[in-house]
Amino acid sequence: MGHTEQCGSLKCDRKIKINFYHSICKVYLHGIKMLYFHFMKCYSLFLIFLFTICLTHAQVTNTRQGVWSDATAWSSNAVPSTNENAVLNYDIVIDVDAYCRSLNLNGHNATVNSGIQLYVTGSNDNVDTLLSRYVVIDTTVSSVDTFKTIDFYYDDLKRNTSFVSIEYSSNGNPSYRYGGSFFYNGSGRLPYMGSYYSGSSNTWTRFFNYENGRLVYDSSGNTVIHYTYLTDTIIKQTVNYSTSSTVTDTVHVEYDNNGNIVHQIDSTATFSRQNFFYILDNHPNPFNSTQLNCYRVLNSLETFIEESFAKKNMLEVNQYYDVNGHYHSLYGYGYKANGYPKEIWGYDPVNPTAPTAGKALFIYTQ
Repeated sequence: MGHTEQCGSLKCDRKIKINFYHSICKVYLHGIKMLYFHFMKCYSLFLIFLFTICLTHAQVTNTRQGVWSDATAWSSNAVPSTNENAVLNYDIVIDVDAYCRSLNLNGHNATVNSGIQLYVTGSNDNVDTLLSRYVVIDTTVSSVDTFKTIDFYYDDLKRNTSFVSIEYSSNGNPSYRYGGSFFYNGSGRLPYMGSYYSGSSNTWTRFFNYENGRLVYDSSGNTVIHYTYLTDTIIKQTVNYSTSSTVTDTVHVEYDNNGNIVHQIDSTATFSRQNFFYILDNHPNPFNSTQLNCYRVLNSLETFIEESFAKKNMLEVNQYYDVNGHYHSLYGYGYKANGYPKEIWGYDPVNPTAPTAGKALFIYTQ
């Protein structure tokens, strides 16, 4: 009897264990089903999101040389929209007001006809703030109107590592090249060295030192330039060791609340006393993400010192000279939603409502 009771107990225990494992399996399988359901739901939402992104940020290319308005000349059989990235595989003439999210010239020419506007809307105004290309065009010619392009390249820290400037002749062929590469120490934001080239054979190297973010030392070959910053004065001293000569330029400056120079007087200029007044907009200067403002300052005459401090964009420049009289420049801008300029043009000072022949386009990247 004891044996029979023991066997019954074992059978009962085994049955309880089987029922317990069965319950566990049901719970486990239910969990797998729920996990699979949630996974497929999330995956479906991800696919919808990805599909939406692809639709929103599609890329179109031109399949032959022609005009922008010809839908059959585009890979999508439609002209680019404000949400599409346009990439050129051939030269193109922009014959109607055109829109695109971004424009990659890809080594080709985009000719904008007189009176026509090209609007590069940008993808994410909070992201695309690095200046990728600056294109200067002549809006009065019917042939190739690209006068100059400047391309900028960046590293993973979004530091400008090089630039290439190309000027074009009336037939569209490059007529002059100028460029440079910049080198940084560690994660520093300011380059300690620049390597430049001009034309096909002229090259040179320059070394920089800074204090409080301002350039104080610039050396190239036998020439060293020292900058000294006082409250209302900038002193530029150029020493040429090969000729044992020293030239000192003193520039008196006035700043606005943002640290931009709005007035400067150079009483020691080479040709004449120069008196500059500047009116700025309230929008970010895209050249501040590049070293273009740096090399322009360092290679230019002393009258362009203000370029190194301009955080905003020039709207008006009044230049007074003792010898040559008065020069007056007016500029207008079109802006992206984030405030960065997307185009710039000049105005005739005699007739401020009339744009001049030249304009330029700003193209951005992340």
